[in-house]
Amino acid sequence: MARSLLTAAVSGVLFVLLTVAVLVHGREPFGIDTTLTNWAVEHRSSGLTQVMRAITDSGTGVVPILLMALAGALAARRSGGIAVGALAGVGALVVGQLLRYGLAQAINRPRPPSVDWVMHANGPSFPSGHTTTSALAGFTLCTVLLLTVRRGAARTAAVVLLLCWTVAVGVSRVYLGMHWATDVLGGWLFAGFLVFLVLPAVPTLAPKRLPLPV
Repeated sequence: MARSLLTAAVSGVLFVLLTVAVLVHGREPFGIDTTLTNWAVEHRSSGLTQVMRAITDSGTGVVPILLMALAGALAARRSGGIAVGALAGVGALVVGQLLRYGLAQAINRPRPPSVDWVMHANGPSFPSGHTTTSALAGFTLCTVLLLTVRRGAARTAAVVLLLCWTVAVGVSRVYLGMHWATDVLGGWLFAGFLVFLVLPAVPTLAPKRLPLPV
């Protein structure tokens, strides 16, 4: 619990500092933002663009909902309330999305120039919605797996795959020109703060661990 709260505190402080920096900078992109976006635009290819579109589409909608439902079900399985746990996981995702939306509206940072967009987008840019949503689901399920499933190749593979997916969704937002890099970083930090702040309060995440089928 102490480690989780420390992680939440660090993520929260870093998010606040980044948010203050964005506001002090007039909500304009930083040098690293324009550099990475320009590089991505100049190095796009049709094949990679299709892959990135598929990855970014997976960062919202059905995939995060299913991952959060699975995380909630795993966390609640010892108490027998698997269905309730799954619903709670989805509910937590919705709450996180609403908090992110409220912050984005309050900060109101403009997106990159629309000429660089590969897909349609709307709403403010910071923190990135797709990034926050996928990170909420990815970080939560990773943590639940680590706390409730015995060590093994299957658990390790699942955690690595989830983390790679979470990072890939954020990268895809920059590649597709939908967000600045610091929007993505803000999404990861905000999601980390929420996940590691809430998880210690889940009483069913006890040391007893069950094997993960291979």
